[in-house]
Amino acid sequence: SARTATATATPARTATASATPASNTAVLRINAGGEQQTVGGAIWAACTASSCNGYVSGGSAYRENDSNTGVPQNMNNAIFQTEWTGGTTQGIAAGNTAFSFALPLANGSYTVKLYFVELNKFAAGRRIFDVAAEGNTVLDDYDIYVRAGGANKVVVETFTIATNDGTLNLDFITGVENAKISAIEVLR
Repeated sequence: SARTATATATPARTATASATPASNTAVLRINAGGEQQTVGGAIWAACTASSCNGYVSGGSAYRENDSNTGVPQNMNNAIFQTEWTGGTTQGIAAGNTAFSFALPLANGSYTVKLYFVELNKFAAGRRIFDVAAEGNTVLDDYDIYVRAGGANKVVVETFTIATNDGTLNLDFITGVENAKISAIEVLR
């Protein structure tokens, strides 16, 4: 890879959705690129070009009306038909931040779930990017197609991160093509 990543920790990741233990409480759920969705009592806040509570800088909303598999409980296919994306199509060179989320949270430790689905790249290596949380790389040279085992298959990446400045910062860094995210869930 031509890019240099500085990881200080290796996160525990899962490629499939699993039930959330009752002890974890959702602090924030974001439908990246889409309108608010309420599924099974879970509210996923809108994050569109006109409504994202100031959480995101850079990038843009995108939608494809695909049918996706592996949609987790308390989510729906509509969440995975939208995404927040950015990178090379907006002139962001590899290794630079395509877009960032700054989520206001009380200081402490959180479980963060990032939800992805590949909507329009149908081979390995067509979309590769990094994700940093609080300045630490948590996903390095990430290829949704490879991790999910194909297109239109939901994949969930889970890690624990601590904040100490009142904001959880997530940076999506350009590699090959655009970085993207379908949904973000923060649990306490």
